[in-house]
Amino acid sequence: SPTCTRPSCRSGRCCSSPSPVAPSPVSVADRAYFQSHLDGKAPHLYISQPLFGRISRQWTVQFSVPLLHDGKFRGVMILSVSTNYLSRALSDVFPDKTDTSDVAILLHNDGAYLARSHGLSQVLGKQVPPTWDFLELTDHVSGAYEAIPQVDNIKRYYAWHRAPDYPVLINVGLGKEKALTEVRRLVRKSRLNNLMGTLLLLLLGVWVTWLWHKQRVQSIALAA
Repeated sequence: SPTCTRPSCRSGRCCSSPSPVAPSPVSVADRAYFQSHLDGKAPHLYISQPLFGRISRQWTVQFSVPLLHDGKFRGVMILSVSTNYLSRALSDVFPDKTDTSDVAILLHNDGAYLARSHGLSQVLGKQVPPTWDFLELTDHVSGAYEAIPQVDNIKRYYAWHRAPDYPVLINVGLGKEKALTEVRRLVRKSRLNNLMGTLLLLLLGVWVTWLWHKQRVQSIALAA
C-alpha cells in the first residue's frame, strides 16, 4: 500500500504494526515527527524528510498530528506515504515518460528531497545545493532560476512555489536545450507569419493601386 496510518501512545510506541517484518510494537519516540509535538507545542501538521520505515521497511514521508485529550498530549497520529507513490504522481505531469530533460520535484523547505518525477533513488536522503534560489530567498513565495543539478547534469530553467502554511514547495524544471528549441521554432513561425503578413499588405497595395489606375483610365476615356 502507498500509504499507512497508525497511532502512537504518548511514550512513542506504535499501538499497531501493519507489517509482518515488525509484528510487535515499535517505538518512534526518537523520530522528529514525534518529538515535534512534545513540550506543549501548539497542535500542527508535521511533515518529515524521507525516512526508511522501521515498520514499513520502505522510504516514506511521515505526516503527523498530535492526539490530545482534555488539552493533554496522548500520542501522535502518523500517516506514512511512500516516496515512490509521491514520485509517480509527479511523473504524471509529463506525458512523455522517456523524456528526462524535464523534471518535477517535491522538496522540504530546508532543501531535502521528498519526491522526484524520475531518478528518485539517486536523491533519497539528500538535499539540493544551498545556493539554489528558494533556500536563499526564504521570505519569497515563488521564484525562478537556472541550474545544473549534479544528479543528471542537465541544465534547466526552474520555477518554484511554496505551499501556504506547510514546509514544502514544488519545483519544476524544463530542459534548457528543449525549451530553447521550442522558442526558436516559435520565433521562426512568428517571422514566417510576419513575412506572410507583409506580402499580403504589399499585394493589397498593388491591387488598390491597380484599381485606382483602372478607374482613372476609364474616367479619362469617358471625358474624351
